[in-house]
Amino acid sequence: MEKLKVSYEGLKGNEKGIFLDITCFFRGYDLKDVVSFLLQGRGFSLEYVIRVVIDKSLIKIDQYGFVRMHKLVENMGREIVRQ
Repeated sequence: MEKLKVSYEGLKGNEKGIFLDITCFFRGYDLKDVVSFLLQGRGFSLEYVIRVVIDKSLIKIDQYGFVRMHKLVENMGREIVRQ
């Protein structure tokens, strides 16, 4: 878990928040829906933030446009939220 946290710790404030939102609520959703939901709640453009989270290998977008993440990354994000 600590090795996975290195990528998370490299994120900035908004990036961390978006990653945790995706981890807790939007895993398996269509990326267009995720961006729409988060845009309503956050009020700023998410394309850059989503790209950063993908580049850090915390999430990936499958060939159909759905948000995916490894179960260990999901568990790490949920543990961060619990703490």
